[in-house]
Amino acid sequence: MRCTDDVSGTEKTYSLVSYATTGIESDPSDPFTVTFEEPSSLVAIIHFTTEEGSLAVNFDGTDSTGSIMQYNWDFGDGSTDTGSTVEHTFPSAGSYTVTLTIQDENKTSATTTQTITLDSSAGGNQPPTAHLTISSSPMGKAPLLVTFDASESSDPENSSLTYYWDFGDGTTETGEPLTRHQYSIAGTYTAKVTVTDDQGVSDTVSSQPIMVTADDDTSGTLPTAVISASRLFGIAPLKVSFSGEGSLPSEQTGHISQYRWNFGDGTSGDGKEIQHIFTEPGSYSVELTITDNSGKQAIATKTLMVSDTDKQNIMPILLQVYKLLLLK
Repeated sequence: MRCTDDVSGTEKTYSLVSYATTGIESDPSDPFTVTFEEPSSLVAIIHFTTEEGSLAVNFDGTDSTGSIMQYNWDFGDGSTDTGSTVEHTFPSAGSYTVTLTIQDENKTSATTTQTITLDSSAGGNQPPTAHLTISSSPMGKAPLLVTFDASESSDPENSSLTYYWDFGDGTTETGEPLTRHQYSIAGTYTAKVTVTDDQGVSDTVSSQPIMVTADDDTSGTLPTAVISASRLFGIAPLKVSFSGEGSLPSEQTGHISQYRWNFGDGTSGDGKEIQHIFTEPGSYSVELTITDNSGKQAIATKTLMVSDTDKQNIMPILLQVYKLLLLK
């Protein structure tokens, strides 16, 4: 048995009377009060605007109703935010389900969703493409020096890229698209480079397997590269003389067959003794790679500071620091 009743307010008192099939009516029951839950006034509503060719979207939840204390946004791309109005930039074109959850002071909540579709032809920020080649042999005896080249990586918007290297042997570095790494322990390694554009969007690519075999040298000795420089500080253009005279071959070889220099400014050279002019101010990491006649290699680096003419006033201080270092 059921009945309907129009109720104004949230409470109403009733008495129950039953009737027999013979038509006899029972005495009324004791009065009882029924409390009705007031319908929630919380309704979440999403409005959004964006410009053609943009991945940035403005979201507005201010038309939501109720005594709202909190707005929680989930953009469907792993990102969240709070506030009645928010702006969010999506990582790439595509469809995203955006969720708005509102909450009142009693922790009562209401939720709504909205699907956002960003056209891939809209011209918004697109992810870069990572490209990696190995310009030296990926197979050899330890220590194996491998050259990695990610300079053909590209970005659709031609934004500047940063390069994060993971060489697969527990070492990483952030730097230039062209780098070298020495594997000292036998094993098989996979190197990776992650390129990231100026909007924080990235792409990763892995190298072919790099196979390093054990060194036949039972003595376990390796060559040692040593750099000496005529100066470490100066004003551009700065002429510096470099020497690898102090470098040593491994115990099983008689001599060093090659001295290869990388001056950190895009230029290189060969020879035990060499001079180089740094024409622009900056910090340069000079690298010497030696190879002995057994094919073993070693690397040494040294940092130079080159200032411009406007910084001449700090040079006496730098020279004093340099002298103190020499006295140690």
